[in-house]
Amino acid sequence: PAKPPPNFVLVINVTPPGPGKAGDNLHFEIGVASRTGKFPADAVGTLEVFDPEERILTSDVQAETDGKVLIYTFDLSPRYLGKSRFSFKGTGADAAGKPAADVLWVTLKDYVNKSLQ
Repeated sequence: PAKPPPNFVLVINVTPPGPGKAGDNLHFEIGVASRTGKFPADAVGTLEVFDPEERILTSDVQAETDGKVLIYTFDLSPRYLGKSRFSFKGTGADAAGKPAADVLWVTLKDYVNKSLQ
């Protein structure tokens, strides 16, 4: 049988530093939409930052919501884009109503224009 679609979908927006802004950090806004319109209490977004060789930071990111989407925002220097990633974990139910867990992750550099890396 075909695998059911995930309970959650990520929408990623990256904003480069603008004129008059200090530093070179990129601003990430990651929205998480729920297929069911509901979010579990255990939903968590995690940022993992790597230098070229190893992980230097793991941190949960506080979410805001507009009632329909969980929104995770953070800034990151382009020099840490190589292996750094964001992941979202949450529980839900599959098409048969049985408990299921979703883990979605993205490597951040894949969503940044090469001229900004």
